[in-house]
Amino acid sequence: MMLSLAPLAPASAAPLKTPPVPTVNGMTKVGYTLTAVPGTWGPAPVTLKYQWKANGVVIVGATAATYKLAATQAGKALTVTVTGTKTGYTTAAKTSTPTAAIAAGSLGPAPVPTITGMTKVGYTLTAVPGTWGPAPVTLKYQWKANGVVIVGATAATYKLAAAQAGKALTVTVTATKTGYTTAAKTSAGTAAVTPAGPGVDVSWPQCGKPLPKGQSFAIIGVNNGLANNTNSCLATQLSWAATSTGGTGQPLVALYVNTGNPGTAGSWWPTSNTYAGKTVANPYGQCTKGSVGSACSYMYGYAKAYDDATIRGVKNPASYTWWLDVETENSWSTNKAANRADLEGMAAYFASIGAKTGLYSTGYQWAQVVGAVPSTSNLYAQRSWLAGGSSLQNASSMCSAAPLTGGGKVTMTQYISGGFDYNKSCI
Repeated sequence: MMLSLAPLAPASAAPLKTPPVPTVNGMTKVGYTLTAVPGTWGPAPVTLKYQWKANGVVIVGATAATYKLAATQAGKALTVTVTGTKTGYTTAAKTSTPTAAIAAGSLGPAPVPTITGMTKVGYTLTAVPGTWGPAPVTLKYQWKANGVVIVGATAATYKLAAAQAGKALTVTVTATKTGYTTAAKTSAGTAAVTPAGPGVDVSWPQCGKPLPKGQSFAIIGVNNGLANNTNSCLATQLSWAATSTGGTGQPLVALYVNTGNPGTAGSWWPTSNTYAGKTVANPYGQCTKGSVGSACSYMYGYAKAYDDATIRGVKNPASYTWWLDVETENSWSTNKAANRADLEGMAAYFASIGAKTGLYSTGYQWAQVVGAVPSTSNLYAQRSWLAGGSSLQNASSMCSAAPLTGGGKVTMTQYISGGFDYNKSCI
């Protein structure tokens, strides 16, 4: 008799002991770490795995018992699912109750910024923000003068303008980072800002000599004492002038040129209305050979200005203000109208290239060389740079003196100190 053996039914996996619901410990704030408390699973040993979720969505890679809250979790509630496994037992999983919504993190430390730099008009202040964290943090700046916002002053540096003279400056640094609360800190106030210093003018007599430092603006002589030659130190002095700090109404760098009206006694004198291949529109008519009147004087001035702008080594001449230096020690005609025409020719050429001009002299010397200027002249409304000041105080008072021409304005005055020509800006 044969017995048939029926197949045995597979044994069922035993369930794990009723798994506990995990809890979450830790501050629910960006930058802090949460810890899953899984409870006691059994029968021991049980392998536990973790998965963190934000608003029910799996956080990729967040599979440890701890999780450091990232900025992307701000405003969300987190849960952790604990999964227990053991050979021969049914896998089980339990999920914690959601945390409170994650609060934005705090940036810190939030250092108080400091300010470095000379507190003088024309100089640049720099904000030193300190170290904000956790990096990276975006920093923004706002400068204030006596507590009032300086419009547009939102960089880490600020060049002090004339309007800040006498005021204390502060800078507010505002830090932002996604998932973190915006924070701001304000520096202590600086000392009161002092006004800009004077400008300096130099030319060939200062070749090879140490030049002043920290000038607010500079005016460089293009010629070597006469209208028909070149300052051999022009390039070097222009480089020095570029270090001017600013802070006044004057351009950082301007130029001045010698003038004169020598007539046929000079090394060159025009014989027509043509110069450098161009026929010039001459308001005084035709210049002819041997004539020393207004027509040829106009052409002489035009030609000297052309040379100053094109052959003296000045790059981009249209970008400068050109001062016409009128002094009695240069060669002039006894005909004041011709001398005026000479200067008008210079002003006309500079205007033709888009450059600005002005007149330098004393009231006395101007009266001797040119005299009264009619309102029809292109010199009438020129700005005046007055020479002859004995001190800064005296030069300051000269700002209210009469200009060289009836329609002009005194914008600068000169005085001598320590062997150099200094200049007070009147604007």
